[in-house]
Formats: sequence, structure tokens, C-alpha cells
Amino acid sequence: MRILYLTGASAHRADVQPDHPVHALARMAQREGHQVEIVSASSDGFPGALPGGDTTHQEYRQLVKGVPVVRLAASDAQVAADRFGKWFGKQRFDAVHGVFAHPADWPFPLDAEALAPLVVTLSALPAATAADASTVTQSWMRRADVCVVPSPLAASRWREVWPESAFHVMPHGVDLLALIQARGVQMHGITPRSPLTLLCVGTFDPPSGVVELMRAFTTTVQAELRLRMVGRVDETSAYGQEIVGMAQSDPRIHLTSVQPPSGLAGLSDSFDAVWLPGLAPTDFSAIAQECAALGIACFATHPGASPLAEVSQDYVQRLASDDVSAIATAINQWTRAFRRSRQPTMDAAIPLRIEEEAFLYEGLYRRMAFERSRRTSTRA
Repeated sequence: MRILYLTGASAHRADVQPDHPVHALARMAQREGHQVEIVSASSDGFPGALPGGDTTHQEYRQLVKGVPVVRLAASDAQVAADRFGKWFGKQRFDAVHGVFAHPADWPFPLDAEALAPLVVTLSALPAATAADASTVTQSWMRRADVCVVPSPLAASRWREVWPESAFHVMPHGVDLLALIQARGVQMHGITPRSPLTLLCVGTFDPPSGVVELMRAFTTTVQAELRLRMVGRVDETSAYGQEIVGMAQSDPRIHLTSVQPPSGLAGLSDSFDAVWLPGLAPTDFSAIAQECAALGIACFATHPGASPLAEVSQDYVQRLASDDVSAIATAINQWTRAFRRSRQPTMDAAIPLRIEEEAFLYEGLYRRMAFERSRRTSTRA
């Protein structure tokens, strides 16, 4: 099969794979012998061109060996849309797969006449406002043969916005091989006597609730316990300054203000458990799935009415977001019970692997192509 993947501006970075599984899906598809091409919409103003286009184009580093990621600059949307339309009209794809947080992430309308069977994967919840009535978004949602979301919660939210669309629930797959390889690097040199480390990764803003976590951590008495925080902090804001001040006042807290990787494989330092920040409803947590795959303890501070997606319920210990005492108790209990020499046991099923996800998507492509062919032959 010849498959075209369309994605957002961050698709040229392999460390965002759990949120935007284009990298892993394209790799799996290529491994199965399919011909794969990737086109990304960009908002940063860089030039872009399409495969087989003029020689002045700029291609970006490859996600998959032999498959360049081509970015179309959205700074001149009409030029980019015309370029994409002319190129796409000459192609004969067996399937088109758009992978976005929101359908508006792809800024160009679709040509319903030329488009091959279309799958749209949405990796975030819809906005609280009414449905985006733009022509572009409508062309995606009404043209898609199937929309894939990672959890029942996401499906229910998206159906409220687009009740006429067909939504299929499929969790993002875990790249177990990459996780195991990364885990070997992370834990290299760690011994039973090494300090325990609690990892918190994400964007550290007021909706993250990390200040409550830090307050709870400072009340713990274990000198050999570490809190490693990897995420973006706005140090110009009062909230960001409070985070920085708390980190500086406790030598056990290590804060690295960077764009956080959305998967555990993007980290190089060691950790023994993971804390998921966030006070808002979450459609899916790739990191929670990765913790389950590795047998790593995972905690979350989500209000009772807004749990993590159902697919993660078996893997995450939830705590009230504003209960500093309960958070501190959970940390102390984990510290006392943890033994590196004892392998963790998981009662829940192993999460979906990326190979299984790719296999299921291939089944969707083939089914849609068959149904499209049957409808065409019927009309003829």
C-alpha cells in the first residue's frame, strides 16, 4: 500500500512520538513493505516542498530511514495549500492518515474528489467552545471515513461536538523496544543504595498543580529521596517564580526547565516512579501507559470528577489535587515499600504495543479501501 501521513508542526521531532505516533506508525508501515510519505504543516515560517517538487525545497531530518518529513509553511497558507493541492492531485495513495491534536492543526481544506480513504487520529480533547465551523475543520471531520481517538472519554467528548462523525477508540501504542533500550541507559550505574527518584514531567503552570506536589515533597523527611522535574517553567510569572524558589530551597529537588518530552524514552536520567501533573480532564496519558509497560509506579493528582482516561485506570494511583497531606503520605508510603531488588508485578493487562496499533490501522486502511472500491463499482 502507498500511505500518506499528515501531521502538525512538531512531527519532525522523534521525541513527541507518544502524542503524535506518526514516527512509529510510519516505521511500522515501512517495515511491513508499505510505501510511506510524511507531510507536516508548519507555523514557524520555514520553507517547505513536496516530494518530487522543485529543487529549492527544504526537507527536515528523517523520522524514519528513507522517509523525509516535508514541512509546508503555514505562514503563507494559500501558497502552501495550492502547492499541496497540485501535488496531491497527481498522487495515487491507498490511504491518507492525519494525526493531530485537533483537526484545525492541518490548515488546508481537503479535495473530496481526489482524496483516498481517510483516517483522522485526534490526540486531544475538543475545546470547551462550540465546534470549529471553519471550512477546513469541516472538510476533515465530514470527509473522514473514521476518526480514531485514544479513549472512551475522548470519544464521548468528540461525539458531543461532531455527532455525525464515526469515532473508533484505539489507545496509542507503546514502543516497548524503545522504552526498554532507554530504560537501560537511564538506570546504568544505579545500585540498590542509589537515592530513589520521583520524576515529574510536563508543563509546569497553574493547571499542572505541581506546587502542591512540591509542598508535599518538602515535608518528607527522607534525605535520600529526589524529585526530578523536567518541564517548561515560565520564570517571568508569579507561579513560575514560586516553583523556582521552592526548587532552590530544597537540594533534593532538581528542576530542568525545558520543553518536556511526551514519552519516557526521551529522558536520559534515572527515575523510580512518575508523577503526572495536571488538574484538568485528560483524554489519554501515554506516559501512564509506558509506566504500566515497564512496571513503574505512577501517581496522578486529578480531581475525582476528572480521572485519567479509562485505559489508564488500572495503572495510576490518583490523589486529590489540593490535598498536600495525602500527597506526602503517598510519597512516604511508596518510599518505604520500594525495593529495587524486587521486580514489580502488574495485575493489569500490558498496554497496546505500537506494532499492534500499526496492525490495527493497516486493517482500517484495507477495509476502507475495499469499501470505497465496492461503492465505486456499484455506482458504475
